[in-house]
Amino acid sequence: DVWVLDNRASVDLPSAGERTTLDEIARLDVPAALAKVRAVTGAAQVDVVAHGFGAMSLLMGLVEGAEGVRSAVCMGAGLHLVAQPAQRIKAGLYLPGVLKALGQDTLSAQAGRTKGWKGRLLDVGLRLMPVEAEEWCTSSVCRRVTLMYGPLYEHDQLNLATHEALHELFGDTSVSAFEHASMIVRKQEEI
Repeated sequence: DVWVLDNRASVDLPSAGERTTLDEIARLDVPAALAKVRAVTGAAQVDVVAHGFGAMSLLMGLVEGAEGVRSAVCMGAGLHLVAQPAQRIKAGLYLPGVLKALGQDTLSAQAGRTKGWKGRLLDVGLRLMPVEAEEWCTSSVCRRVTLMYGPLYEHDQLNLATHEALHELFGDTSVSAFEHASMIVRKQEEI
């Protein structure tokens, strides 16, 4: 059997924009999902493939005592968040906190979702965001994805259909999740 966990931060769920943290996903969603799969399948243990924040929250959940995982392949993130320089700068500037202070509770990679002057200001500001020359793109979705998650792909590795469908892969995300990730990055800088 193959099961997929869409935790509370999944862009496919209405809860994606609600206040949440990696700790909540690790403490609540991961153990509940593992228990559900084990109960339905009767398996004593499961094997997990996890990516990005899903990998990080799985590992956090396991450290907190989640049970029933025989093996795990974790890609794109580990137990400790390794941030690129741009993400460290954003964390050091408390960018998610600034966004919250401006009344922004969610961020969306989909340009039309952030309405009004705030959305327009964000899109204009993102045009000024430095990127490598070969990664420069006119797509507001690409600029928003890079703001939110850092550089996730190289454009020369994407075909046109994938590039045009990026808006379907990235939706609304709670600013509090970014606030939590930024706090983790700042704490690691202190070490």
